Amino acid sequence: MKPVNSFDKTNFLQSLMHMIKGNFGTGILAMPASFNHCGLINALIGLPVLCLIATYCVHLLVRSSQHLENKMKCNSSSSLEYAELAKGAFVTGPKWMRPFSGSMCLLVDLVQILCQLGICCVYLVFIVDNFKMVRIMRVVDSFTKTQSSQFSPSIECNLETDTIQLQHKPTKLS
Repeated sequence: MKPVNSFDKTNFLQSLMHMIKGNFGTGILAMPASFNHCGLINALIGLPVLCLIATYCVHLLVRSSQHLENKMKCNSSSSLEYAELAKGAFVTGPKWMRPFSGSMCLLVDLVQILCQLGICCVYLVFIVDNFKMVRIMRVVDSFTKTQSSQFSPSIECNLETDTIQLQHKPTKLS
């Protein structure tokens, strides 16, 4: 447990903003694709339901942390981290689960590391896809600008194979 200064405590609005920022961080990048896959009606119904479930889970986590702090008689100037919360839950839980408290502490840390790595991968894929699209658009723009007015360009882009087929066909002069 680490000590908490009075300056480190947040009020309700600050906590709400942290929760919104944490939940919308990487999820907001996938929002257009999720609406596309689900459809407008399903997404408009499912999004608030999932937000309520996420909010409820965070509320349960905070209440569990407060309950464990009281049960373990921790100082009021300290707070439990995720791994310490898991360890405390196993230590104060049923007797047959108590031997697993140390391994659960490590498991929670491992899951957090994997989650952060996954978030970094999502950002990396998002950035690479956008740079790929910018590169394709630059090639298309340079191709159409260099062609004379008597040719009309025909452009086929395949983002999956990263190929661009540029053809120009003569136009009919009238």
